[in-house]
Formats: sequence, C-alpha cells, structure tokens
Amino acid sequence: MCLLFITDLSAQESFEGKLTFHFKYTSKKPGISADMLRKNFGDSSVVYIKEGNYRQTYFNAIFVTDVYYDPVTNRYYYRRTGIDTIYYKDCSIELNKIDSIFTADSPVNILGFNCKVLKMKSSNSIVFYYFAPELYMDPKFYEQHKLGGYDIFARESKSLYLKVIREYSAYNYVFTATSIKREKLSPDIFKLPSLPVKEK
Repeated sequence: MCLLFITDLSAQESFEGKLTFHFKYTSKKPGISADMLRKNFGDSSVVYIKEGNYRQTYFNAIFVTDVYYDPVTNRYYYRRTGIDTIYYKDCSIELNKIDSIFTADSPVNILGFNCKVLKMKSSNSIVFYYFAPELYMDPKFYEQHKLGGYDIFARESKSLYLKVIREYSAYNYVFTATSIKREKLSPDIFKLPSLPVKEK
C-alpha cells in the first residue's frame, strides 16, 4: 500500500524560475582580502533557470558580469566587464577531475527548505552543495556538463543548490540563496547579447 505514495521523480516538472544569492568571502593568504574578492567576483547574483538553460548575473563585479549555459550547444558563455566579446568554454571538457563525492542529511534550512549536503572533492577545491530534494531539477539536462563537475551534482542531487561553500587553498566563498520564485520565464532571457563570440 505504501508504494502508492512513492513520488516518481521522472514525472515531476523540472524547476523553472529565479533565485537570488548573497556572497561571502574568506581569505586564507596575505595579499588577498575578502574585499578584493568581493570587488572582483561580486556581492550577489540572480540566477534564471528554464529547461536546462541557466543565466547568472553578478552584481558589483569587475571580473565576470554574466554567464549563460546552453544545453543544446553544451557551452558555458561568459561576459567580462569592459570587453565587447563573449567567451565560451566547452562543457564536455572536465578541467578538474572529481576525486570523491559524499551525500548526507544536514541541519541546514534555507528559505524553509530542509537541505541535504553533497560534498565533492577535486584536485583544486572542496565544494559543499546544500540542496532541497523538493526543488526537482531534471539531471538529463546536464548529463554533458562536465565543467565544474555539474553533471555529477545534477545526477546525485536531482535538485537546485541553495547554498554553496567552496574551499580553495587561498580563499573560501559561500553563496547562499536569499529568495526563490517559481515562474515561467521568457526564452529571451537566455539569448546572448549581439556581440562577437570566441572560444577561450
């Protein structure tokens, strides 16, 4: 009888909508300050997600201002401040091999969602993704998104992340969701600006 109440994740609708994040940085080395990191990478962002497409806009950043992912081309496009060219990376290329993964329950609650945590270790960092299983994301959209190990995160969580802690040798950063809204988005949000495009 209890089998009747098991949720079939494959029948769920993948999340579509918008999230906002607040950023926090911690330096581990002299000469690299939290303020410097914040000026380079921004203090907050907004993320739009629709049918595998995502776009992230960084606020108050002097390095990268916008990133776009196109699941059809499997390319990660990004725009840098003051440069009239859009660069892209091929997401089928794994730059840093993921050495280990571990998933567990966690005491973290974000925006009313009780989160699980997924730990991923690679050659250059350790990352903790906090995700809510209720926020279903179809992992098939990201099967080829090997850049950053996002294919592994999507497969293991089948969800969105609401918090990320990434630890490098020189600094750590924490991205924490401050709002989330399900809504139908226009495909125009994910269109690249009319600028030259170049592989980086």
